[in-house]
Amino acid sequence: IHLSITSLLNVRVKGAIDLFFTNPLQIEGNRTNTYRINSSNFDLIEMPEIVSGINK
Repeated sequence: IHLSITSLLNVRVKGAIDLFFTNPLQIEGNRTNTYRINSSNFDLIEMPEIVSGINK
């Protein structure tokens, strides 16, 4: 997942998130699977930058 976040102080961070899930847990009688996030990583794609004006 690629993500771009701008803080209230107008600092923009761009990065990629890797999510790692547990094995699916099936709820009996519901025929759906539930996955839990076991761990995650956030890697910067670019250095944080200060942006001016309205968030784009």
